[in-house]
Amino acid sequence: MVYSLVGIITIIVTVLVNYDVIFFINYKNEHKVSKIYRLFLYSVILFAITDLIWGILDEHHLIIALNIDTAAYFLAMLFSVMFWVLLVSTYFDKTKVFSRIVLALGALSFLYALSVIIANFFTPVLFSFDGEGVFHGLGGRYALYGTHVLMFLLMSVYGFINSSKKTGTLKSRYLAVSWFGIVFSVAIVLQTFFPLLPLYDCGCLISISVLHVFVVSSEKQERILKEKLQEEELSSARNLVLTDPLTGALSKYAYIEMEDEVDKLIAKHEISEFAVIVFDINGLKAINDSKGHEAGDEYLKSCYKMITNIFKDVPIYRFGGDEFVAIIKDQQFDNKNELLREFNRRVDFNVGRGLPIISSGVALFDSSVDNTYRAVFVKADSRMYERKARLKLAAEK
Repeated sequence: MVYSLVGIITIIVTVLVNYDVIFFINYKNEHKVSKIYRLFLYSVILFAITDLIWGILDEHHLIIALNIDTAAYFLAMLFSVMFWVLLVSTYFDKTKVFSRIVLALGALSFLYALSVIIANFFTPVLFSFDGEGVFHGLGGRYALYGTHVLMFLLMSVYGFINSSKKTGTLKSRYLAVSWFGIVFSVAIVLQTFFPLLPLYDCGCLISISVLHVFVVSSEKQERILKEKLQEEELSSARNLVLTDPLTGALSKYAYIEMEDEVDKLIAKHEISEFAVIVFDINGLKAINDSKGHEAGDEYLKSCYKMITNIFKDVPIYRFGGDEFVAIIKDQQFDNKNELLREFNRRVDFNVGRGLPIISSGVALFDSSVDNTYRAVFVKADSRMYERKARLKLAAEK
């Protein structure tokens, strides 16, 4: 059972340190390397399972079951080696000549190992068990281990060569990948001479832990940072789109989004009260024509400031060139009449003093009549024009 415990520990540690990789959690736009690494981890877990089963079967001298499990053991080992070769060649650069050579050697090694494993069912060339259930390694086993060691060492050399051209974090990753191959090679050599010890499992345990610390964790952090930066960039770009560059009010695009959102709430009967106020800047065209557009822009900004000084914490949208729209709901809804009265008093005071004149009209949502946001807006817009006409008469007196 002590032999099997190493396999159990290998499975537990592999799953714990690579949980999100194995179960594909929080991976966006997953890279090909991550997919191959997951397959490699699966093969290691499968190998550990066959190894822990081997310990149990060996303790009870179940010869037939031992033969089947040992074949599965070598097959799982074969896949772990091949996925490692594919992983490293993809991680470094699969377009390089050396990488292609290693992949070709790996394919030949795979075919050889597979043929030896299959042949052993008919003629013992890889391993055998005597009448007492004692394991005996044969020539095919040594040749198989030799090809595996060769593959790991070749990839380690390849990694060391690449690491010499890198600096910083990338260099440490390449070195970690290379030392991974060295540790595995040592584990296989020791397993060759001590077949009844779970040394390949130990090699997996150490190597995967090192790989996780120096490669997987750092790449995961970089990926998270990259995704965060992308989200911030998208958020920044979105804020630019949603903000009017001249006044700082919410843009026409933001207004369209708001209208669509309110219409959805009305359709679902999830909103019962809100008010729409339409503002129109009086005299902007005259200022543009007489004093120029820069003066007109300043006038527009002062008008927006006047609106926001009264309607604090209320979303204000620049609906058109000289029009703004406010939608009042939630906590501000109860204060709408007081705010509008204060605003109109300010406008009335400004008449004839050369200060900003802003016409406004308000309409309340009536669920028994209004089935869209636009219906409320039209009423508010109509009342704004009535107010505009009254202010024009007042200015002429």
